[in-house]
Amino acid sequence: MGKRRDTKTNAKQDRWGAKEQSQSSSSVWLYGAVTLAGVLLAIATQQVGRNDKQEKFQRLVRWVQEAGGYVSPKISYVDATTKGAMLLASEPVKEGEKLMRIPRQAQISDASVRSDSALPRYVDGISDLSLGRSGVAAMAAWLTSRYGSYLQDPESVGPWRFWWEMFSAPWSMPFYRDATEQLLLLGSYEFQEIRRNLFWYTRDFEKLTEPCKKGTCSAEVRLMDFDAYQAMNQFILSHAFKGPGDKPHIIPIFEVLNHSPELASDLNYEMDGDGNLEVWAKWDIPPGTEITNSYGRRSNSELLASYGFADPPYLEPFWSLRIFTQALAEKHFPDMDIEDMEIDVRLATPWLRSLPTDGAAPTPLATLASELDRATGQVPSLLGLVETTADHFLKWYRNDQLIAKYRSTLEENRRHNASSSVWWLEGPTAWSFSREEFAGLLQSKGRSEREKLRQEASSGDLSDPRSIGFWNSTVVRVKMSEYLCAVAHKEALQLLRGELQSSEVMAESVQTAEALRDFRRKRAELAAFETPALRLKEEEEKRDANEATQVFTSTMPRAVASVCCMGQPPDKRSALNPIDKGVLGEGWWDVECPEDVPPWREVEKRHPEFMQQWKQDPLCCHFPGGESYLDVVMRLESVLIDVEMCTSPVLIVSHITTLQVLLAYFKGVPVAEAWKLSLPKRVVVEVSPTAGGSYACEESSAWLRRVKSKLQDTQPWLFPQRRSPKRMRSGRDWQWSSRCSTEL
Repeated sequence: MGKRRDTKTNAKQDRWGAKEQSQSSSSVWLYGAVTLAGVLLAIATQQVGRNDKQEKFQRLVRWVQEAGGYVSPKISYVDATTKGAMLLASEPVKEGEKLMRIPRQAQISDASVRSDSALPRYVDGISDLSLGRSGVAAMAAWLTSRYGSYLQDPESVGPWRFWWEMFSAPWSMPFYRDATEQLLLLGSYEFQEIRRNLFWYTRDFEKLTEPCKKGTCSAEVRLMDFDAYQAMNQFILSHAFKGPGDKPHIIPIFEVLNHSPELASDLNYEMDGDGNLEVWAKWDIPPGTEITNSYGRRSNSELLASYGFADPPYLEPFWSLRIFTQALAEKHFPDMDIEDMEIDVRLATPWLRSLPTDGAAPTPLATLASELDRATGQVPSLLGLVETTADHFLKWYRNDQLIAKYRSTLEENRRHNASSSVWWLEGPTAWSFSREEFAGLLQSKGRSEREKLRQEASSGDLSDPRSIGFWNSTVVRVKMSEYLCAVAHKEALQLLRGELQSSEVMAESVQTAEALRDFRRKRAELAAFETPALRLKEEEEKRDANEATQVFTSTMPRAVASVCCMGQPPDKRSALNPIDKGVLGEGWWDVECPEDVPPWREVEKRHPEFMQQWKQDPLCCHFPGGESYLDVVMRLESVLIDVEMCTSPVLIVSHITTLQVLLAYFKGVPVAEAWKLSLPKRVVVEVSPTAGGSYACEESSAWLRRVKSKLQDTQPWLFPQRRSPKRMRSGRDWQWSSRCSTEL
């Protein structure tokens, strides 16, 4: 539903190759005939595939109609487009015309899976599943089991086989992106959400299939496959509709509709109390055009999490960012007990005022406030928490090189118009553009006029996926949305404190300030601006620069021993351990490592075949039975996040392979070349920010003199100071992307 599905075509290579000039005319004729036959066969095969899909779609339509539903004959199904599958208007559709009625008995719902199988009751009996109460766990288990049954025998799933014939796994979701693409999200908590999903899917699947290890599980459970279980969870996330009882409903045919932003979608729909879905046209739809649906009023970070894409920035209804409560408490409020709070909450700006509302718009802070009420211990004020969160993301994203170009564009536009939030356009057009006015203008127009306005607004869009690629565009739009959410809340608080005037802040900041003022009045937080929690940044900046250094080491004894003279226990992290070399290097690696780089020459002498593979892809090549440098990159991410949040200088004591990755990060060297970096022993490398956002890395002789007499080992030291690194990825030439931001 609304996914960008990649279409893969297997084109046959011409095995005849180029012919000599002297080739006979008969051979040339034969070559041409074979080539033409191949082209015609490819076209015929593609057409057969399309016809097969359309026939399956028509069978699904007939099944829905037999269940008491309705699907307009003006709706046609098309696949193999750049957007994947879509529904088109084959004839003119009039405003208000009924297009679909999907009855509850034709939907996959919590009620239908429970009436079909005993598996949901089995799932209910397993405690502590991640999504057990929501109905997702039961539906995911049922879908996984039925999919396994369908693959064995399509007739075994009964009438649902017509739906399974059209089923397509959501491979375009961020969950299925490769690791280097996912790392572009680093800095956004949507990156951690991907990993969290994998953890919970693994844990839940093990709980569900535990009886199978003892041979006591049911036939339905035996049909479950872990890969399919992950896919079904992602499918529910991206395709399900919330029905009665807030339970997920998968609605055949309706789920095929692709997304358009709220002000550009073609449909209105309503689900009654019994779960029957009615769909009708919002306006006239010309023949031959795609029929689209809005997936709801969502920010780009929400669209990414649920559907794997982002809207154009000029059509985003509000900005938001995800907050993990555990990370928030550990890094900023260690004395706050979060046991009863949800795992994550969102900070959001108010909706654009010109958007239609059914009654009062929700208060952006309501959910955050209700969760904060559940916390115990030393709980900060709500506004204090808001500013702390905003400061964190501002520090992070101001050092993120992936969006540096767009931040600069925003700053330039704001020099001409301080109220502007435009980052995707340059020049006079950008200076006068208003998201609020544009949303209001769209609502006053019909479908064709809206489409024309959208095309005009997209002209010159620096984040257009046609220019920078679909995934890069998605990540940039999400990060800039989160950055602007932080800017709006920070400026709103400064506005309320009188530190800024309304003419100096974005228009969205003024609206956010009004929401904060109203909420502050309701919550009786009249003295919130005087609390220490709200002044965290100012207090941090006033702290003594000579306060105790935070020390991070690996868990290896020699690394811990190196800092025994520091007078404080180090923070030991397994993520800082040297690369796992597997079966390679046992007994000789450290002995044969007298140089400033790992003993690659010795490796080449002992294991030439491995070294040949290594040189072809040094980033992703794994040591036999061990790790790759990319694995080291992935595990270091958690350390860098924690280091970024430290308010005092940080000392990292680790090992050459790990420090090569960190040094590449600071120096701006592609991580694929980290294995070549020289890193002498018995040195402290001091990392300091320079003008323009780059970093200087040099040996700190003054610091060495203070500690040299106390060094207990020969471990390399990395001593980063204030702020952090940055890089970006381009194709396979992977480099560090979004960066931390405060003191390291």
